[in-house]
Amino acid sequence: MKNKINFAIAIMFLFLISSVIADIQSLPPVKQNACIQLKQICSNCTYNNISSIVLPNSTIIIPTALMTKSGTDYNYTFCQTNGLGNYIVNGFGDVSGVVTVWNYDFTVTQTGEKVSLSNIVIVLAFLFMAGIMFLLGYNFNTTQWIMKTFFYLCSLLFGLLALNSGKIIASESLDLGTMSTMGLILIISIISFMFVYMFIYWTIDTFKQIKNKKEIRWNY
Repeated sequence: MKNKINFAIAIMFLFLISSVIADIQSLPPVKQNACIQLKQICSNCTYNNISSIVLPNSTIIIPTALMTKSGTDYNYTFCQTNGLGNYIVNGFGDVSGVVTVWNYDFTVTQTGEKVSLSNIVIVLAFLFMAGIMFLLGYNFNTTQWIMKTFFYLCSLLFGLLALNSGKIIASESLDLGTMSTMGLILIISIISFMFVYMFIYWTIDTFKQIKNKKEIRWNY
C-alpha cells in the first residue's frame, strides 16, 4: 500500500513538472540592441499584458504600456536589449474570463544566433589544424625560412578562423566577447609581424644570391 502511495505521488510530481515545463517557452535568439516583438495568442481573452521583464543582471522592468490587440494576437515591442544574456517575460491574461499568468524567455546575443554543437566542432577542427601547421613549421630550420614562414602563416590563419568562430560562440557573454576581440587584435598583430619577418628574410636571401652571382663572375 505504501509503495502504491509513493508511486502515485511520484506520478503527480512528474505531471506537475511536465505542466510547468510546457508552460515555459523560449523565443528565438535576438541580436543585441535590436527590438523584439513580445507576443501572446489567446482566442478567448479580452486582454493580455506584460507584468514584468527580468533582465540578465536581475533588474526588473515594469512596462508602462499595455499589449496591443489584433484579433487573437497580443503584441508588445521591447527594445531594451543592450545587455547580453537571458531575459524572462512575465504576463497575464483573462483566459475564458479567468486571470491566468504566463511567461517565456529569450536570449540576447551579439549576432542574434544560437550556438550549436557543430559550431564548437568547427572551432576545435580549426585549432587542431593550427597546431599541426605550427608543428610542421617548427621542424624547419632558419635556412628554410620560406617553408617555415609558410606553415607559421597557415597556423595563424587557422588560429584566426578559430578565433572568429569562437567569437560567435562567445557572443552570449559580454566578457568573453571582449576577450575574443582582444585575441583577434593579437592575431592580426602577429600576422603583421610574420609578414615583416618574411620580408626581412626575403631581402637577406636576395642580397646573398646577388653576392654569389658577383663572386661567380669575379672567379671567371
